[in-house]
Amino acid sequence: MSYSRTHYEAGLDIDYAIELHARHLKLYRHLRWVFSLVFLAGGAAVFSNISALGGYAKWTGAAIALAAIIDHLLAPADKIARHADLKRRWCELRADKDSLDLQTLDKQISALTGEDVHIISALEKPSFNANLRRHGRDGFARKLNPWEWIVSVIA
Repeated sequence: MSYSRTHYEAGLDIDYAIELHARHLKLYRHLRWVFSLVFLAGGAAVFSNISALGGYAKWTGAAIALAAIIDHLLAPADKIARHADLKRRWCELRADKDSLDLQTLDKQISALTGEDVHIISALEKPSFNANLRRHGRDGFARKLNPWEWIVSVIA
């Protein structure tokens, strides 16, 4: 039995990618906000009377150092820019999809899918479900595991 992909299914793939990158944008923006808050609170502690913190001073310093390391490793600002660019390109493809034949559309989808960007796997299923719900296909949504649910709430 042979199966031919339809233009509608290609549109679903495009909408899924847009949803996935939008969720990454939200997640990384929230992470950047948390790190900024930690750095701000840490800076305020430095300028306040540090001796009043007593034994908590070393823990505060360790938390600030850990947040700085995680911020450096995750580089949320860089990922925000990358996902924003990809989301924009996927949106441009969605705008042009009706004027493209299926072969050209699939070729452009493959090119965008091949872009080197870090995808958090815990955001894939929530994005898939949101895309299905947007298109009235609620019955095909998949159950989220606890980790996927937590990450989707944050994002």
